Amino acid sequence: MLASGTGKVYSCAMRYKASLLLLFSVLVLVACQGQETAPAISSPVVQVEQATNTIVAVPETPEVLEPTVTIAVPTATEEGFTPDVRLNEGFEGTETCLETFERVEASAFVFEGRLIVDAISPETIVLSKCESLVAGDFVLEVDASVLEAPEEAPYYYGLTFRVSGEERYNFVIGSVGGFCAFFATGDGLIHLTNSTDFETNCWALPPADVFKEDSNNLRVVAVDDRLDFFINDVLMAVVRDNRLTEGNVGFIVTSGVDGGVRVAFDNLRVLRP
Repeated sequence: MLASGTGKVYSCAMRYKASLLLLFSVLVLVACQGQETAPAISSPVVQVEQATNTIVAVPETPEVLEPTVTIAVPTATEEGFTPDVRLNEGFEGTETCLETFERVEASAFVFEGRLIVDAISPETIVLSKCESLVAGDFVLEVDASVLEAPEEAPYYYGLTFRVSGEERYNFVIGSVGGFCAFFATGDGLIHLTNSTDFETNCWALPPADVFKEDSNNLRVVAVDDRLDFFINDVLMAVVRDNRLTEGNVGFIVTSGVDGGVRVAFDNLRVLRP
């Protein structure tokens, strides 16, 4: 059932404290690229023995705006729709620009028209990104479905974008029933969204009935320092943050203490805004 793709191969696993929610725990990364030793930090494959969730000092803190305006993005079914498509992945064949791999700890592979990402081991972060596409301003969207997951242990999954070395933006949903946008560095995490709905305040509660049972569409509209986050065409948050201006796009899946999280991604599109 597993199939290897054509992208570079690697996965990452991080160990963290079980008493905190997954997103802000201490992580241990496990990296691989075929049989080679993990290269230096400048490479996409990075191994960090001990990382912390310390908030790093930055010259400018993110500005979180009230999501009062919905940005309409046309779909391919609308008459006369001719987008400037930079990437359109339906995963109908075995070829994909996204990294695919098969490891004991985690895997990513194309199967039956979707990219399946497994966080097999407990406390594991898995990234699969398209190294051939570097995007700055874009509309990025994907349909995501949870195929397998533990009943109680927290987990999350979604989009990673403007990935550059150890740094990246992330927009995720998870078992806690909310959404979270955060900036990740080699030293820790910086919250871009927040609320008082959850113990870890990056997580925010969407309006009622936003989530769908089988599959959810996640979308990010990035223009300069403005990042708009959508779930199923509903605007969740608007953030201004200028730490990264461009980078790769892809998927992120993270398991909790029980492991065994499997997420299917389909209909990945990157358009010029």
